[in-house]
Amino acid sequence: LHDTMVEALGNQLASRIHHVNRDRIRLIRLDHGLLTPSSLSHTMAEHLEIIAACKRRDEAAASHAMEVHLSTALRRAMGV
Repeated sequence: LHDTMVEALGNQLASRIHHVNRDRIRLIRLDHGLLTPSSLSHTMAEHLEIIAACKRRDEAAASHAMEVHLSTALRRAMGV
């Protein structure tokens, strides 16, 4: 989902930054065990909400779903 969303922007700089950060995040998750069955379930639900809002072309709902996903991911990464 992340790769598709970033590629849809058509911005090479954003794409390169995303790919570098994606790889770093994967390494951190592996090293610190941040990906659990519970967090995976919540993450997938967040992704599905983003996709549903995009399919409906509901900009406000998509934006809100992205904000929720990003803030949840940040809290999870910080162990909060």
